[in-house]
Amino acid sequence: MLEAIKKQRKVVRALILREMKTRFGNRRLGYLWSLIEPVIHVMFFILLWKIFGRLGPHRMPPEVFLISGIVPFFMFRNTLSSVMNSIKSNRALLVFPQINMLDFSIARALLELYTYTIIFIAMMVGASLIGIEYELNDILGAMKIFLVMWLLGFGIGLFLLPVAALFPVVDTIVAILIRVMYLISGVIFSIDRIPPKYYDYISWNPVLHCIQLFRSELLTGINAKDEFSNLPYVLGVTGILFLAGLVLQKRLNRFILTS
Repeated sequence: MLEAIKKQRKVVRALILREMKTRFGNRRLGYLWSLIEPVIHVMFFILLWKIFGRLGPHRMPPEVFLISGIVPFFMFRNTLSSVMNSIKSNRALLVFPQINMLDFSIARALLELYTYTIIFIAMMVGASLIGIEYELNDILGAMKIFLVMWLLGFGIGLFLLPVAALFPVVDTIVAILIRVMYLISGVIFSIDRIPPKYYDYISWNPVLHCIQLFRSELLTGINAKDEFSNLPYVLGVTGILFLAGLVLQKRLNRFILTS
């Protein structure tokens, strides 16, 4: 058992290095773009806030509010997409007996976690260096929620991998839904702006719970609403999706490889 785990760890490490080279190349510009994209989004929405009025809470800097929503969401989005499409990009490598489908998903998900952890730290440090003041609350608690949000993206991607193999239109549907979630998950505006009569509907969104919990753990003075701070609910959804994804992959293994 331990020997099998060691072999899988070596395989996953090799796949991560391969993914890094494929995605970022040998130039630093590839790594830089991963940082530039969320920075552009933060700057764009700060500009919109100045034009149309502030949409975030008044008790914290808008830059920090946006960073603490956009970066975790991008990690969730990219993890979901990378895992869902992991076989399409690596099908040729499955001829090697020591590599299986799950290895690709793990490698891609871990790369997203590494990448966006570094990006988040860099942006928060950068904000501090340019004079933006904020007070951290519970760093370990925030890291826990960051990890949960990554697992949620991983779980959804794992579930959608075989579904997308069966129905290619799923790729398009997911891309649209992710854009919608970006707007309704409290990423770029305070959830206080949403009328309470809609709370019962949006409380089904696990990403919203993650964003609210992450901000409340990360920053002093931010309290997540009870309706949107249900960690057991998020973990339950994540666990169900993981199990369903693994079962579907096992049942549809042959079809996925030939589709």
